[in-house]
Amino acid sequence: MVDSQQAEGQGPKSEVQRREAKAMMGTLAEIAAETEESRQATGGTAVAEIGAGWLAPQYLVSLRGQVLSLADGPERFALLRKATGDVVSLQLAGVWAGRLRVEQEKLEFLRQKHHDMLELAKAAAAQAAEAAVKKRDLNQPMTEEELKACVDKVDEIFGLKGVKVISTAGS
Repeated sequence: MVDSQQAEGQGPKSEVQRREAKAMMGTLAEIAAETEESRQATGGTAVAEIGAGWLAPQYLVSLRGQVLSLADGPERFALLRKATGDVVSLQLAGVWAGRLRVEQEKLEFLRQKHHDMLELAKAAAAQAAEAAVKKRDLNQPMTEEELKACVDKVDEIFGLKGVKVISTAGS
C-alpha cells in the first residue's frame, strides 16, 4: 500500500532531489561569492551600474546609426517609438530604484526607533525594579499605608479577608 503523503508528492525527498538541492545551493553560494568579489573590486559599485554605464553609450551609438540609415517613414517612426519605450522603461527603473532606497531608509529608521524605544523601556523597567527593591528603614515606624498593607496580607493568609468582625465590647 502506498503512503498517502508520498502519493500526493509530499513524501520524503529522493536522494536525487537531495543531491540536486545541494548542487543548487553550492552554485548559489558560488554566485554570491563572485558577486561580493566583484563588488569589492569595484569599490562597492554594483555590477549592474557598471554594465549600464558601458551599455548606454553603446545603445545610443547603435540606435543613431540605425535611425540615420532609415529614410523618413513608418520604419523610422517604429524604431524611434521603440527607443522611446526603452528610455521610459529605464526611467521607471530609476524611479523604482529611488523608491526602494527611500523604503530601505525608512525601514532602517523604524528599526532604530524601535531599538531606541526598547532601550528606554529597559531603562525604565530597571529604574522601577530598583525603586521596588528599596527596603524600608526598620527603625522607623510604619506609615498608615504600610500598616494597612500588612493587615490586609495577614487577613488574606488566615482567610479573614472579607469577614465582618462583630464587636462584643459594647454589650
